[in-house]
Amino acid sequence: KVGDLLGEANCIHRLGNIALYRSDHETARARFKEALPLYRKVECLLGEANCIHGLGVIAIRRSDHETARARYEEALLLSRNVGALQGEANCILSLGEIALQRSDQEAARARYEEALLLCRKMGDPLGEANCIRSLGDIALQRSDRETARARYEEALALYRKVGDLLGEANCIHCLAVISLYRTDYETAFARYIEALPLYRKVGDLLGEANCIKGLGDIARRCSAHQTACSRYNEALPLYRDVG
Repeated sequence: KVGDLLGEANCIHRLGNIALYRSDHETARARFKEALPLYRKVECLLGEANCIHGLGVIAIRRSDHETARARYEEALLLSRNVGALQGEANCILSLGEIALQRSDQEAARARYEEALLLCRKMGDPLGEANCIRSLGDIALQRSDRETARARYEEALALYRKVGDLLGEANCIHCLAVISLYRTDYETAFARYIEALPLYRKVGDLLGEANCIKGLGDIARRCSAHQTACSRYNEALPLYRDVG
């Protein structure tokens, strides 16, 4: 109403963040694309970088690695131009995620450790937790389950300290996966049950689906086939909803 384009852009961008947090990718993409030209019009490079990074997150969740990489690198350059360490760390962490999904573990590790140094420099415990959890993902991919477990537990404590429910849920889920690998079904079941309401509380459908599928995997391995089928049928529409 008063013609404050920057305030307008900030509101639209944050509405996009809410949609992204809820795995509503179409709404999030539309919001980020709506805010982006407003940021460019007022020459707010940081806002521009944040929108582009958000579009990269949507691309990676849809397994469009090339688009995601291009978005992250574009956002990284903008963040460095304005000296935004937080944005720089987020982009580097995201580029590590792409490398890990492509099984380039060395490149991923280098990115995560680079981002971790920036987060510690800023005194950002949430960013630090994200980096440590990602290093746990590398260890898990390498079947180094003991190191992975230690990383997830270290990150979990940080997530709980800052009150980040999604990060907490992700760590608990990963600890469940490790227990499942070790055929410790009782612990795995308890972990999935612990993570599930956290995912539901923050509206993360993908996390919710992964927990339900995990409970189905436990049931299948214990020859409880009817329960397993029920769990898989419950998870399937959630995966379809998030694409």
